Amino acid sequence: MSQYKIENKKLSIEIFGVVYEVRKPNYKELREMQEKLSSLTDKERTDSMVNQLTSCGIPLEIIDQLDPDSLVELISIVNGTKKN
Repeated sequence: MSQYKIENKKLSIEIFGVVYEVRKPNYKELREMQEKLSSLTDKERTDSMVNQLTSCGIPLEIIDQLDPDSLVELISIVNGTKKN
């Protein structure tokens, strides 16, 4: 039996009254995103971040309904830059 156990984190995020189980991006995904963002236009950056959110488990039709501030907050939560 090991003394420590490491597992990737899952988040429960409520959006418009529905709870979504969302996985956090792994290290490789974060690095790829960081490298890609520096060479993209603002629109491409937003699209890339939305693609990341959908790959983590949030439906695109829900993301499309978010206002810009809520989208930024969601990105911060999923990427771990926003603390409770």
